[in-house]
Amino acid sequence: MQHRIEGLDIVRTLAISSVILFHCDFGFVNGYLGVDLFFLLSGFLMAGYVNKLIVKNNIKSSLNFLLRRGLRIWPLYFSFLGLIAVLSASTSTEISFLNWISFIFYWQNYSPDFIHIVSHIWSLCIEEHFYLLLPLVIFFYNKQGIVKNKKVYFSFVLLAFFIIHLLFGKESAPFTTHNRIFELFLGLMLYQFSSEVSTFFNKFKLLFLFTLISSIIIMMIDVLPINDQWYLYLCLLLFSILIISSLSIKTIFNKTFKNISDLSYALYLFHVPILYLIPNKAISLIVIFAAALAARKLIEEPFLKLRDKYLKHE
Repeated sequence: MQHRIEGLDIVRTLAISSVILFHCDFGFVNGYLGVDLFFLLSGFLMAGYVNKLIVKNNIKSSLNFLLRRGLRIWPLYFSFLGLIAVLSASTSTEISFLNWISFIFYWQNYSPDFIHIVSHIWSLCIEEHFYLLLPLVIFFYNKQGIVKNKKVYFSFVLLAFFIIHLLFGKESAPFTTHNRIFELFLGLMLYQFSSEVSTFFNKFKLLFLFTLISSIIIMMIDVLPINDQWYLYLCLLLFSILIISSLSIKTIFNKTFKNISDLSYALYLFHVPILYLIPNKAISLIVIFAAALAARKLIEEPFLKLRDKYLKHE
């Protein structure tokens, strides 16, 4: 299990680095694909909770799951919104009451208004919607009584969300939940099959290195002259192989990757407003990491300790 964590830390480091470098214009012209990699990782990491929720099968365990996720996300997120309130006042950025409502209730990805300093939180909205949907999806699994096999059931769930993506995705913005949530359920499905598939991949250690390098290349340059949808699907396939092949990887730099991985949420939240405030990219990168480290120590870690003390894994 420790190897799995270390391998996934490398993948998460790639995801956050590509997004930040994309927004910095530091050569990662397709670095936005790091968000898709994040979605796969989130679904993959939440799959362990899914198995526990299926076994427990009660409201208490579902509420425990949502509160645990909330204490992971909310403290830093609402601190971030506080910073945005100060920035908007000091820079005369107009944010309406309805905008604030969309931020607070994670509906910004459906808002018609584009506000640059918070433009990136659309992905966090999708993650929150995924967390809310999971207990409902599991509730129906426990109640329906037709499909007993978890893998088959979640395959149908993934297919349903993918069909929604195909039917309504082209007519809507790419950052809407109904257009992108299938990626998180794809990550969940990866976990369901990971034990069988990783056994095969473990025989080919270089596969991880190959998919890692390939992922970096496609984030740096446009390598395929094909339409966006098929490009996305091929990238998701590559990222899926990258995640599975990372499960047995251990490096001498595991502590470094773990540290960056731990900062990934704070890095993601704060990098856009800092880039907005500081034109110099090199200085902004230093400030981004300093702000993320401070946020991790002062906000995230204390609330995570409280969560682990009072909300045990159900």
